[in-house]
Amino acid sequence: MSYNSKKSFGSLDRSTSKKKANPIFAPTSKEPYSPSKRSAEDRPVYKKHKKRKAYIHQSEPPSNQASSENVLESSISKSIGNLYPAAGDSSDDEGLIDIEKLVSTSPQPTSKSEDDPVSIETFNETSDEENNSDKVKSSAESEKEDNNASILQSLSKRSQSNIDTVKEKYKDMDIPSSISSRKKLIERAEKHIDIIPKILRGKLPPSFYYDLAKKQRDKSIHETMGGTEKFQINWESFYGGYYGLKRQSIIGTLISNRFQQELKRSANTNRTVSYWTIPRFCTYVLANEILIRMVMEDMKCDFEKAEEIISATTDYGIVVADSMEVEFDLDDSDESSSDQESEMKDSLLAQILG
Repeated sequence: MSYNSKKSFGSLDRSTSKKKANPIFAPTSKEPYSPSKRSAEDRPVYKKHKKRKAYIHQSEPPSNQASSENVLESSISKSIGNLYPAAGDSSDDEGLIDIEKLVSTSPQPTSKSEDDPVSIETFNETSDEENNSDKVKSSAESEKEDNNASILQSLSKRSQSNIDTVKEKYKDMDIPSSISSRKKLIERAEKHIDIIPKILRGKLPPSFYYDLAKKQRDKSIHETMGGTEKFQINWESFYGGYYGLKRQSIIGTLISNRFQQELKRSANTNRTVSYWTIPRFCTYVLANEILIRMVMEDMKCDFEKAEEIISATTDYGIVVADSMEVEFDLDDSDESSSDQESEMKDSLLAQILG
């Protein structure tokens, strides 16, 4: 292809001749350009529109009726009238809503007088769901009560079975019936109460219960029994035989109230008393001193035999005796009235819970 043919299809002018550019001349006017000095003919002309009422844009159906699909539009149309201008109305400007018409036709809040009664019936009404919930709850509670009653009944049967088994075990020992009167229990304990200060002063040798308490104190590095050590003690070995822990605790509280000063002095001088604390020492050591004497009366035996019996019949006291309550039948004239009873209950609970 020749050079000339390329020239006819190319976008570049490959001719060797040079074209001259048009000259640019400076403006002839010496004054700077100013829009305010433009002639009236050169200025744009704007059409002044007629002032109209204020409108708000809102999409609406093409006709002056609210669409059947829009429930909100239907409710508005029914309550405040048709807000959409007719299709042929000249004032219709691209679907605008008349604010003044909307305000004038909208329902206004009315002031309520102070004398108007206030209805509170709605606060007392309950729905079907709440009633059903109450029924379900009452049914669940009833089922729970039935289960608890069944459990208690089962435990009662098991407890009675254990009681019968233990009674059968000791039927040849002729163990007397458990004392159910607090007054009678205290009267029997009072017969032997004078041995307590003698034991505290060292004038009367104690039973093997004091030796058990002393051995437990010797194992510890603490001055007072700690929380961990409570779980390491075989508490049943300190129970008062067939009299049980309940009656043992009542006698222990009686001793604690009767000999407060002597017990405080012993706690200051005797490491075993200090380690066990006064309430525990009275219940698990000194109360057993009195119970041993009571066993001697019941079984018509000596001190050593009574120690054997009270040590061997611990399960009878736990299962049989402690299943029977001790009636509080003390008179107002008796020593240790209601205040002592409260202390006895607190002491018993404290001993059982450790």
